[in-house]
Amino acid sequence: MTKALPTANLRYAIRKSPLQRRSEVTFQSILQATIRFLGTEQKSFTTAQIAKVAGISVGSLYQYFPNKQAIVAKVIEVHAYESIKRLQKVLATVEGSEPIDCVGPLVSYIVEFYDERKFVLRFLYRHIFEVYREEILRKVKRDAAEALFNFLQDRKQFSNEELRSNLVLCVNAVVGVLEHYVQYDVEGFDKDNLKRQLTTLARRSVGITENPVRSITRSSLPPT
Repeated sequence: MTKALPTANLRYAIRKSPLQRRSEVTFQSILQATIRFLGTEQKSFTTAQIAKVAGISVGSLYQYFPNKQAIVAKVIEVHAYESIKRLQKVLATVEGSEPIDCVGPLVSYIVEFYDERKFVLRFLYRHIFEVYREEILRKVKRDAAEALFNFLQDRKQFSNEELRSNLVLCVNAVVGVLEHYVQYDVEGFDKDNLKRQLTTLARRSVGITENPVRSITRSSLPPT
């Protein structure tokens, strides 16, 4: 189970959580309307415009959110939860496969996830420090590494001592490349080539090879 995300700065916390189905529909309509604005790369929009797209009054919007930044902060949280949930689903689909056969589908998932949401994520990355949500990005990376660790730790090919740290480095490297792609328009971008390159990077950083290999320790290194 994914742990609760860090408590937000109170200025950007929601005013109340939806408790009934009708209020949940209203709450979600606000988030979806905001995502629609983010997806068009519109640089500025107001709570009034969000309410109009959501089909509600501004007063109804303010029952849940004190300002636009609080809505953006909540959208960041939603994307964080969704990314981990989707990762867990992908892991379930490759359960029982050899590690080397799992990397490609996992990399493909994360590349598609970022590519489908690049305009939304581009906006969110630009405002994430403004709404005090940088810890969420760090937590998502930790949760992703932990999910992968739980998936791989029982495989005899890996040493648990090194696997966790290798996965943290792997996740940060792969996500770092994709964050750069999201934030900047990369000319000549080839998504299929990116998947191949990141798959190779992930396999090498974790130590996944065609044949099981023993962990490299100081005692196994040649004498100097």
